[in-house]
Amino acid sequence: MKQKKSRLTGSVLICLFLMMISLTDLFGLDIQTDQKTGIEDAILLLRQIIPRVETGRVSGQVYDQALENPLAEVTVAMKVGDETYETKSGEDGAFVLITGPVDRGVGYNLTFTKDQKVANRSVVFFLPTLRIDMGQVLLYTETQTTCQVTGKVLDDFSNTPLMGAEISFINSQNQTISTQTDDSGDFVISDAFFQSKSTYAFSISKSQYLPQYATVTISGETNTIDQNPVHLFLSYGAIRGVIMDDETGSPLAYAMISVKDSQNNTICGNTDEKGQFRLNSPYLYLGQTYSVAVSKDNYASQNMDVTLALPGDNTISNTPITLKIGAQISGIVTSPDGVPLEGVTVQALDDSNTAFSADTDSQGRFTLSNMDLRKSAQYTLTFTHEHYENSSIQTSAIVEGTNNVGTITLIPKNTSGGTHTITGRVVNSWDNTQGLVANVTIKDHDNIDRTATCDSQTGAFEISGKFIPHLDYAIQAQLSNFTGEQDVDYAQLIVTITEDDSQDVGSISLYPKGIYFKISGQSYGYQTDVKQSWEKFLTEKIGFTLAARDNDDLETASSVYVHTDDLVQIPQIPGGVQSSYVPINGHKTTSAITSGTLSDSRTHSEAGPRNHPATLPSLKMSNAVMHHFYVSNAGTFTIETSGEIAPYLRLTLYHGSGSVVQTVSNSANANANISQQSLETGWYFVQAAGINDTIYGLYEIGIQGTEQTSGNTGTWLTDDIILSWYNSSDQSIYIAGENETGSTGTISITHMGGVGKIVRGTFSGTLRAVDNTGRTIVLSNGFFNVIRSE
Repeated sequence: MKQKKSRLTGSVLICLFLMMISLTDLFGLDIQTDQKTGIEDAILLLRQIIPRVETGRVSGQVYDQALENPLAEVTVAMKVGDETYETKSGEDGAFVLITGPVDRGVGYNLTFTKDQKVANRSVVFFLPTLRIDMGQVLLYTETQTTCQVTGKVLDDFSNTPLMGAEISFINSQNQTISTQTDDSGDFVISDAFFQSKSTYAFSISKSQYLPQYATVTISGETNTIDQNPVHLFLSYGAIRGVIMDDETGSPLAYAMISVKDSQNNTICGNTDEKGQFRLNSPYLYLGQTYSVAVSKDNYASQNMDVTLALPGDNTISNTPITLKIGAQISGIVTSPDGVPLEGVTVQALDDSNTAFSADTDSQGRFTLSNMDLRKSAQYTLTFTHEHYENSSIQTSAIVEGTNNVGTITLIPKNTSGGTHTITGRVVNSWDNTQGLVANVTIKDHDNIDRTATCDSQTGAFEISGKFIPHLDYAIQAQLSNFTGEQDVDYAQLIVTITEDDSQDVGSISLYPKGIYFKISGQSYGYQTDVKQSWEKFLTEKIGFTLAARDNDDLETASSVYVHTDDLVQIPQIPGGVQSSYVPINGHKTTSAITSGTLSDSRTHSEAGPRNHPATLPSLKMSNAVMHHFYVSNAGTFTIETSGEIAPYLRLTLYHGSGSVVQTVSNSANANANISQQSLETGWYFVQAAGINDTIYGLYEIGIQGTEQTSGNTGTWLTDDIILSWYNSSDQSIYIAGENETGSTGTISITHMGGVGKIVRGTFSGTLRAVDNTGRTIVLSNGFFNVIRSE
């Protein structure tokens, strides 16, 4: 079948019966309105929510008037806006018409013409597939006459007549015939080209109302529209409510109410003396949800959502809204000696019977906020601590802002306890036979710090103080160049005091910073110039990399490298250039823009020995610098630059796929920064360039944002690692890794903290010498414990 676009030449309409379909079943919609049931509701809601789609499809079969013979070469046409779509029926009378973009719920005219025979159908697309099967269409001999169509148009919300509504249709001569309703909502429309027994589609519209479509079947000189009266629905609604005082329950006058409509206009209003308000806008669309803000001096602001279901008023609450006072409660908790108590739990119940609590900090301070508090009311606070008796107080009448209850003193649970002695030992975790000269601290029941220095040979310590049986106390051990199991600065052991006068708590392990291992039973420790980075090291795959030396003298120092390949490798860099890594929440990276030196004569041919053109620099210059970083935990991030040329930089943020996320250019009044950018998990690139050809110099770039884990724990085997040791005594390099014949290796990362926190693991393997001998060494007991810096 042939298909083309043309002008519509004939128009006689016969109504297609419209199928009512559940909106919930088809589209998952659950919209409650007070609108009348029927086809108008479906048209209204679909037109609001379902957008115009790409194509429609109409099919059927054309017969003669007697329904005996299928008709071939019948022209089937439909006008959509200014475009007319056309096709021909086949030998069996069948046709398929494909259109351009159409709207659901809108009436279209489908015409059938052949010689002097014509027919028409009105088509309304409802199905989500936009497929309509017309079934059998009969063509009649063309006879046209002058007729008139009458009807009435009402406002659906008030059920009152609508004056000035426009009624229109396109006749068989492709002319638009229109009229308007009078002050009674009535209309009469006449035309000389109606055909008896045909059905026509009429458009009914009015400003600030959703357009409607109706049909009429011609049966005589005067005909009434089928859906008479036609109801038009306002295309927008209004929001109303009542604001009340939270203490007295009386209406609050002059409270500020605001909402942003669908055009991003801020609609504001104030409550009247009865606390009532009403917000109006022609852009508060039905079916949409809006956030309404309520505020008043000395009250806590509130935001409430309202979904517009009605074309008239939409109440944001079935009961009056109550504004709660904006207040918080604070204070300090101490021991009888006036020492601030940390870790005291302070709790209160607010007016909604919700429990709020906060723990005191190291200064004994607490703040209870975000509570549902009533103005002038009083609240009871309770204080609990494992070593102190519970206590409670009542606040003064609550006022707006901070309500400070002052200092609260807690009494120890048991003041009869005597002196108790605690002994133990601090050892090196890598070699627990080695005692450490660590400093040990424990806070006793009087909140006094009891301290001791461990024995230089055994690491033993002894501390005496007032410790109450069956209560828990925290012992902290600290030593330079050592960490705790989790904390960078110290190891902590929680001890439950026995009823004996003394008790031994055993060993407390501190973890040495650096890289350690054994070869042929000999121990090696590397604590000099310890570096942790994320880079490509020999494997040409980016990953976690450690390096360290055993002393400061580069001529005599031995060194060790530990590298594991990342599971997620860096993608292709935009532009195929080099890129430097920038850690999130880590140190800043220093880089240089050099392209601006093109304007500096010192870089031209006169300045150097080479015979370059005067307009070109003597050295290869970089006009932009690329940086990369990896987001392991999605969140919000700020990319900051600093330095002399930072105000003259342009930053472009790329996704790992190469697409641009954001571009920021700055002038001399501010550094180039990309602030509060939301990013998902994955690789990203940042390009820094001068805002023009004259910019050159040094700058720093750093990234701050959501806490990152960035890295994996687990075990890596030979093909995904590099273990490398340079032995200065025989000036030999030994390596284990992929393609290193005869080598094997294993690296396990057991703890991976963020930047500034602990990375720890173990390693071992057989390393092959990088020479012609092929000799190997066995590395065992490998251990690393470093502060992540990148």
